[in-house]
Amino acid sequence: MANTNVTTANKDIDYTQKDFHSVVDAIISFATVNFGPGTSANRLWTSFNADSFSRNWLEIVAFVSDAFFFYFDNQATQTYLQTATVRSAIKNIAKQFGFTPASATSASGVVQFTVTGPGTIDSGFRVQSSNGVEFFLTSAIAVIGAGTVTGTVLQGQQIKETFTAIGLQNEEIVLKGPNVITDLNNINPIFITPQVTVGGNNYSLVDSFIRHTGEDAPAITDSLGNIIGGRGRVFTIDERPSGKPFIKFGDGVFGRKLQPGESIIVDYRTGGGSIGNVPQQSVNTLVDVNSIVSAVTNNADFSGGADEQSIENLENLFQPVLEL
Repeated sequence: MANTNVTTANKDIDYTQKDFHSVVDAIISFATVNFGPGTSANRLWTSFNADSFSRNWLEIVAFVSDAFFFYFDNQATQTYLQTATVRSAIKNIAKQFGFTPASATSASGVVQFTVTGPGTIDSGFRVQSSNGVEFFLTSAIAVIGAGTVTGTVLQGQQIKETFTAIGLQNEEIVLKGPNVITDLNNINPIFITPQVTVGGNNYSLVDSFIRHTGEDAPAITDSLGNIIGGRGRVFTIDERPSGKPFIKFGDGVFGRKLQPGESIIVDYRTGGGSIGNVPQQSVNTLVDVNSIVSAVTNNADFSGGADEQSIENLENLFQPVLEL
């Protein structure tokens, strides 16, 4: 019968040794001191050969420990602004200060099409600059005859995705992306991004569900009549550590919970950034085909494109707060 009253020696474990081989060495040292020759154990643990059962067992423990330590270290690293390296972690830290990092913005400009006869160039017609940036026509152009016509184009790609709700609390919908532009103040309602409808009802983008009820209720107002919450048809947008964007809905207490089978439609734009501020005469490729369009160019520089806030920018922005 095994002795269950074994007293271990006063052997300190160095918990800073957190890689696989260090854990193996630590376990062997601990076992030798407490269960080796001359100890009070009723069995002697002396075999640590690579092919022994004891060695296999302790290496399994060391592997699991190594994996845990890896994730613990990364979790700690991504918790603090000074050490975080993943953009999604930086954004979460910024939100603690009530700050939402800006997404990229789209450049725009006027292009000139060379046309061979009457017809229509539809809205959404795509062209490309010499550096590979794609733009699309924001309004259809009615062409009377051969010659040249001009139109405004916007940087990026328009994407529409359709999903069916499962009905989970805080249901998440992963988007193709890669970089969803947040442009809620576009003067043209068609190009506001992102736009979400559920069962034909429009949903609003919010930073948090806390001030929004779980049902389709009237807005909540304060004593001065200012709207402070309510309207459960809301969603948030975020990204995985891999950069994959996703939208999230409420849980029925804060923000309306989706019902099984509801149709979800998400319209958004991707592909902004300063790379879209192309110089004149650089938009020269027709991505789409139109029988009356033979060429395209831009006679002026494009503007308005800006990159999303970088990790370095956010660190510099909040560094004075951290030093208080």
